[in-house]
Amino acid sequence: MMVERRKKTTRLTVSLNEVDYAVLNAMAPRSDVSLSWVIQQPIQRFMRKHGANPSCR
Repeated sequence: MMVERRKKTTRLTVSLNEVDYAVLNAMAPRSDVSLSWVIQQPIQRFMRKHGANPSCR
């Protein structure tokens, strides 16, 4: 089951090397999530670690 997408988002461009992109792109469907969701997770952890309150569950 795909994770529900938020209605209001901001698009961000991130550059990854080819290997990292290929690995992440392969991991996402195995976990039944989007590549965007995979990338958002460490960003949210970083924000929590540094005292921010990410709006994501």
